[in-house]
Amino acid sequence: MRILICILVVCFSSGAAAGAPQESKHPLSQAEVMQLVKGAVSSTRVAELVRRSGISFEPTDEYYRSLRAAGAEQVLIDALRAATAIKPADPASAAKAKQFIKGANALMETGDLEGAMGLYRQAILESPSDGDAHRLLGIALGKTKDWKGDVSEQRVAILMNPDDAAAKTELAAALHVLSAGETSTLTVIAPPNAEVCLDDESKGQASSEGILKIDNLKPGTHSLRVSLPGKKDFQQSVAVTAGSEARVEARLEDLPTAPGVARLNSHDGLKYVWIPAGSFTMGCSRGDTRCDDEERPPHAVRITRGFWMSQLEVTAGAYKRFSGATGRPMPPAPIFNRGWTQDRLPMVKVTWNDARDYCTWASGRLPTEAEWEYGARGGSDQSLYGPLDQIAWYARNSASGGNQWGNPNPTGTKRANGFSLFDMLGNVFEWTNDWFDPAYYSQSPKEDPPGPSTGQKRVIRGRAWVAKGDDMRVSYRGGNPPDGSYYEGGFRCVCEALKP
Repeated sequence: MRILICILVVCFSSGAAAGAPQESKHPLSQAEVMQLVKGAVSSTRVAELVRRSGISFEPTDEYYRSLRAAGAEQVLIDALRAATAIKPADPASAAKAKQFIKGANALMETGDLEGAMGLYRQAILESPSDGDAHRLLGIALGKTKDWKGDVSEQRVAILMNPDDAAAKTELAAALHVLSAGETSTLTVIAPPNAEVCLDDESKGQASSEGILKIDNLKPGTHSLRVSLPGKKDFQQSVAVTAGSEARVEARLEDLPTAPGVARLNSHDGLKYVWIPAGSFTMGCSRGDTRCDDEERPPHAVRITRGFWMSQLEVTAGAYKRFSGATGRPMPPAPIFNRGWTQDRLPMVKVTWNDARDYCTWASGRLPTEAEWEYGARGGSDQSLYGPLDQIAWYARNSASGGNQWGNPNPTGTKRANGFSLFDMLGNVFEWTNDWFDPAYYSQSPKEDPPGPSTGQKRVIRGRAWVAKGDDMRVSYRGGNPPDGSYYEGGFRCVCEALKP
């Protein structure tokens, strides 16, 4: 279509002397006019082509509506009507038109506006160049308060007869009424139920289809504001001219969520916190001499999209809800949670597949290894996000009841990190989505690393309550077979979106 539009414009402008363009070889067709309008050629330019070249069709009211919907301005509508009206009528048609006008005038005196307008239109069909018919139809339209129709007809009448003082007087009167803003309209396209305010005055809410129409606006510049809970206000100055039908699409963006803000996930009943997009150094922390080779080299990583992460490790209680909803059997209970009666203890003895399926059920997924470490650091560049005994359950502070290995503890009983996440170190290690490759850091992409495409083991992070204090650090990484299940192994999920 773009090629055709360019050809049309070139054809209608080529060979013209400056200030005096030559007439084209053929009049414009209905399709050509529409293509020019849809192709973003200005209405003034298309009107010029119409006046120079003429048209080969009779525009209908429906065609005019289609042109306006495509963006045509009044200058083009007037040019088309003038081009139609320019065609002289034969004497018989002209005489018949005068009879229609005479009959219409009689109906006007009786107050039958609809009948009169019908006869005026018949007159125009018989003799399109009859300026009186256009002027009188415009007057009738004005009496029905169709001031825009009145203005359009008077403009055509003046084009037919530039000395028509009566048409000029009626045009000025119609424009004056329009200037009062009686028929100006603003249509606001917005999310359903969004509150629409104009000049700090509420105009109501957008319908279920997302539309609110504001009528009877005064011409001038108005201040538009559209609001919806959880969204940024849309604000824009809107210029409304007399008799215009302005349209504004208000696209509301989500409010930025503060780091650590928590929302309940209605699927699994756990709270998730917002982790904003950002950059960090992944791998061995600055000044940490305990790192293994698989934690090197430290490298810059950018997480390009924020996400919601479970504030706690998935609990036994949450996993039981998953089991009941899906029919998946619970794994054998460990000795420290016989019968799975302690709902606040972290869920353990789950395979990587079990963890993945739970997260899918909860409308989420397992975190990538990069997302996990970014979340675990909570904005810190240190190997720990706080004093170890305050943030983690590990071998030294978990031993109880004569059990040298200790037990896991209820989730969320230690101090949270900068993102309000609990137990990112200690208690139970956590499955992530990535395959494990000890050398992956040497080839990891800088943005949203997805992990290797294949492997034999899945990455585990965070260590567990059985680990020694020297092994506790956010950069620690290991791998386990995905079909394995472990007394000290659990997981947590992330979600791309979470409705309040």
